[in-house]
Amino acid sequence: IEFHEFLNMMAKQQSQSQQDKEIMDAFKVFDKNGDGVISAQELRQVMGHMGERLSDKEVEKMIREADQDGDGQINYNGNKMQLFVRGSQIHTLQITGSETIADVKTFLSEKEGYACDEQVVMLGGKPLQDDMLLNSFDDLSTLDVDVRMLGGKVHGSLARAGKVKGQTPKVDKQEKKKSKTGRAKRRMQYNRRFGVVVSTFGRRKGPNANS
Repeated sequence: IEFHEFLNMMAKQQSQSQQDKEIMDAFKVFDKNGDGVISAQELRQVMGHMGERLSDKEVEKMIREADQDGDGQINYNGNKMQLFVRGSQIHTLQITGSETIADVKTFLSEKEGYACDEQVVMLGGKPLQDDMLLNSFDDLSTLDVDVRMLGGKVHGSLARAGKVKGQTPKVDKQEKKKSKTGRAKRRMQYNRRFGVVVSTFGRRKGPNANS
C-alpha cells in the first residue's frame, strides 16, 4: 500500500471535525510567531528540528505547492475554521489566519451599528484584548459581545427606581393628609358608628336628642 493510499484510508475513518483540529494543531507547530501564516524560514526551521535539512529550492517548492493566494506564504484554509459572534444576533465568521479581536469589533460595528470603543468581546466570560489573534481560539468557539453605555447612561430600570440622581422625573410636592388623633379621632369614630351628621351651623345635637 502506498503512503497516500494509507492516508486516504485513515481519513475516511475520521470525522471531519477531528481532521480539521489535527490540521490546525499541525499548522500551529509550524507557525512559530502565531501570525496565521507559515513563512519559508519557519518551514525550514521546523523541518530542521525534525531532521530534514531542506535546501532553499526545496523550501521554495513546498511553499509554492501549498500557497493558495500567491503571497509566498502558507495560509491555513480559513473555510475550515469558523467562529460565532453573539451580539444582539449570532453571526458566523470565516477565519483566514490573521484576524484579531479588533476585526471582530469592526465587523459588529458594520452589522449592528455599535461603536468599536463601546464593545467588550469575551470568551468564557473573560474579556479579550484587541490584538489577540482569532486563530488562537478553538474552532467553532463562540465570542460574546457586551456593549457598554458610555456617557453616564444607565439602564432604564435603575432610572425608574430612582437609583440615579437626575434620572428620575420630578413630581410636584403634594399636601399630605395628617391623620387625626385624640378627641378628633374619637369624634370621627363616633360619627362613623352612629351615623351622626354634625351640622355646620346651629346648635349641636346628640344622638338621643328629639328632633
